[in-house]
Amino acid sequence: MKKSTLQVSAEPDITGEPLHELIRHGARQLIAAVVEAELEAMLNAVLTMGVMPSSVTVICHSVQQRVAAMAVSARHIHR
Repeated sequence: MKKSTLQVSAEPDITGEPLHELIRHGARQLIAAVVEAELEAMLNAVLTMGVMPSSVTVICHSVQQRVAAMAVSARHIHR
C-alpha cells in the first residue's frame, strides 16, 4: 500500500486570487447554511417530542439562536 502524500495544514493557503477567494466565500456560506439547517431540524425534532424538561428546552433554543447568529456572521466574513 502506498503512503499518502496528503498534507493537512492548520492555516489555509491564502493566495489572494479573486476566483480563489470567491470559491472560499461560497464554500463558507454553503457550510454555514447546511449546519444551520441540520441543527434546526434536529432541535425541532427533539423539541417536538415533548419529553425534555423545560430547562433543556431553553438551552436548546439558546444553542439554536447562537448557531443562527454564527451562520449570519459566517455569511458576512470576507465580503
